[in-house]
Amino acid sequence: MKLLIILIFISTFITACNFKKNDISKSEADQPWNELTIIDDHRIVTTINNDNDSSIVRIYHTGSIFTPRPKKLVIDTLKAWFTKSEKDTLAYLTKEIILNPISTTNYCTEFVGSVEMKISYGQFKLSGEYDSVCDWTILSDRTKKLNSILQRQLKTLKVKQE
Repeated sequence: MKLLIILIFISTFITACNFKKNDISKSEADQPWNELTIIDDHRIVTTINNDNDSSIVRIYHTGSIFTPRPKKLVIDTLKAWFTKSEKDTLAYLTKEIILNPISTTNYCTEFVGSVEMKISYGQFKLSGEYDSVCDWTILSDRTKKLNSILQRQLKTLKVKQE
């Protein structure tokens, strides 16, 4: 009888130890991001820092097929002011776009419709890239919303610059 009780106790203990939760802990899931970078096919590089207000937008003027390349690469660097909610929305949308890839039936040449996204969490980065998708801004509702926030900010920056 004592042997049976000990055996039940040991088997219960072993079973309980084997059923550990494999879920991501709250602290890992909510780890704050440090930097978000979005590079679109127009060579506009948007870098957003979560820690402070040192977010910038760089616009690279590299010429095109129809115009000769400039002798010097012209870079406009503009200071961007994203609100905390805009930053969090951009980070959330970017993470969703990276982790849940969007498939499309539209294919263009490799020069049309590309976007590169990176989220830095300090010791690791998430990144994703879409190429030859014609217009990345209309791939899904998430890309439309992401683009609308970026364009609203870019429009504000251009008005302030003039």
